[in-house]
Amino acid sequence: MKIKNAAGFVIFTCIYSIIMQIYWFYERTFGEGKEYWEDKSIQSILPLLMILGPISLIILGFSVLNKSNNPAENEELIMSDSLNVGLKILCFLIPIVGLILYIVEKEKNPGKANSAGKCALWGFAISILITLISIIYIYTIYKNSMSHY
Repeated sequence: MKIKNAAGFVIFTCIYSIIMQIYWFYERTFGEGKEYWEDKSIQSILPLLMILGPISLIILGFSVLNKSNNPAENEELIMSDSLNVGLKILCFLIPIVGLILYIVEKEKNPGKANSAGKCALWGFAISILITLISIIYIYTIYKNSMSHY
């Protein structure tokens, strides 16, 4: 019962987060701060991209709420011990979802848990690599631009 209460709380907070992100996107696009954000199109789109995390947590919360406590139905779910492609992509793109799936499924479905954990680790490692490459790229651009002065 505590897990279902936590799932409901996660769903509620994620819906609030999505509403706030949409509000700030509206303010940046059409509100008083519009002049400042007009030349920063990427920065005005980022709040919309930040909605992906709460959406994935809402999906995960609803899957926990809809989980059956009937052992006969749970045996059928245990038989399918492979993670589908959509969840693998979601775990790769948003590694925290993979970590949550790993923690939730590690005792009941170790195959699904391992698959989700591996996808989350790969996604995290690649995001760190892309971040490092971006930092090096920005640093070289900065150094080259400062050498002209």
